[in-house]
Amino acid sequence: MNSVNPLWGAPRIHGELLKLGIEISQATVAKYMVRRRGTPSPTWRSFLLNHAGGIAAIDMFVVASVSFRLLYVMIILAHDRRRIIRRAVTEHHTAAWLSRQVTEAFPWTVLRAICCATVTPRMASTSAGESLQWGSQKSSQPHDLLGRTLASSA
Repeated sequence: MNSVNPLWGAPRIHGELLKLGIEISQATVAKYMVRRRGTPSPTWRSFLLNHAGGIAAIDMFVVASVSFRLLYVMIILAHDRRRIIRRAVTEHHTAAWLSRQVTEAFPWTVLRAICCATVTPRMASTSAGESLQWGSQKSSQPHDLLGRTLASSA
């Protein structure tokens, strides 16, 4: 059963054997299972090392001031160098306030390198003040992934 289903562990195989009416201990199943050689996939540590440049953490917590008012603190931390990208404090936290902090922490110039492959011309803006409408192209000119008109060769 272990060779046919290599991703099943001892608890799963033990449960299947009990369904078949075979009374056996889970420890016995684990003892006779074939051991895998090496790690079956990349480890969590290697994932973090490979992607640390694009990962950031947002932490929010509450601090009581000297006058016993509650202040809401938000910190954005970059994982690549463990540096603080942005910190902000407010008395009245809202979703709009939080989204504004994230937008200001990661401006479009930073996100362009990250999102370049996933942004479609319908989503991206053509210039600083002009944006494309959803579902329509303003001209028949070819566009790149960011929605900018490509220069013609003629």
